[in-house]
Amino acid sequence: MTTTGNGEEYRRGRAQGETDTTLAAHEKHLLAINGSVKDSAAELAGLRVAINGQAMQIQRMVDAMEAARQTVLTTAAALESERSSTAAALATALDKRRDASDRRWSPWARVSATLGAIAAAVGATVGILTALHHP
Repeated sequence: MTTTGNGEEYRRGRAQGETDTTLAAHEKHLLAINGSVKDSAAELAGLRVAINGQAMQIQRMVDAMEAARQTVLTTAAALESERSSTAAALATALDKRRDASDRRWSPWARVSATLGAIAAAVGATVGILTALHHP
């Protein structure tokens, strides 16, 4: 019985040793996996921070673009208003000038000025010819 018992104990011991060795290998493997998971979690947290930073920068750019768009729209509206008021002022000034010009040279005024110029020219010619003809 001692021989059989020793053989049985040997087999059990050997099986126990193999089991312990397998468990140790599995534990080592699980520790490596846990380390990898912790490293991955840390990297993922870093990526979240980076993504949040990028998202904030994008939002700032969107806000800046919207502000620039509003500035362009406001400037365009102001320029259009200025253009309209300038065009209206020019039209009014042209109308006033045309009215003043029409008032200054009415048809009677034109006829009078033409007759006056002809009379002056005739008078000057007569005066010059008379002065040249008499010694």
